[in-house]
Amino acid sequence: MPFPLTFGDRTFADPAGLASFAREEAIAPTLPERPCDWVPGLVRDGALEARLATALSAAFLQHAEAATICEGARLAVRLRDPVLGPILLRALQEHDTALLLQPDPADADRSVEDTLLHAAPAVVDLEDAELRRPLLEALRNAGLPEVEIPVLARHGDATDLRQWLPAVLAEGLSGEHLALLEERASGEDEAAAVVGFLLGRAG
Repeated sequence: MPFPLTFGDRTFADPAGLASFAREEAIAPTLPERPCDWVPGLVRDGALEARLATALSAAFLQHAEAATICEGARLAVRLRDPVLGPILLRALQEHDTALLLQPDPADADRSVEDTLLHAAPAVVDLEDAELRRPLLEALRNAGLPEVEIPVLARHGDATDLRQWLPAVLAEGLSGEHLALLEERASGEDEAAAVVGFLLGRAG
């Protein structure tokens, strides 16, 4: 897996050259596939070390540019390296609000923030309360119940559920989301009791 690395008709002398090309492709694609597709392909083929792909995703997430942040999030989803979870959360917390509200250049229906938040459940360790709680807060503030409710229902503890579930219930639930909460309420732990109580009160 050493450099130089050949990809198609291009040869990269070092990781920096590959990263520069990937960034150009994130901003103004010329290839049929995006970097979030072909970088994992290079890893699968043994042409690129997984750690270097992870480093590329991390660098993209920290770059103050809409296209690279979003591509970094998509790449993180494909790589599923838990190292990237805290980095993705820092991107949500530390990038300027004006940048986070810019459209995702590859998906005009989403903002940069939306793309990061949709990626987060696949990347962040949701069993870690120190990571899950800021994510739940960000999801609530962003108004993304389609992402928030599955995270809360499947991974939230009693503290999370007491804090966030009343607001979720006040807004109404889809049948799918109600089923997730009813499934959680069927357990025997404190979180199940909280969900059962709140669902009963909502009813």
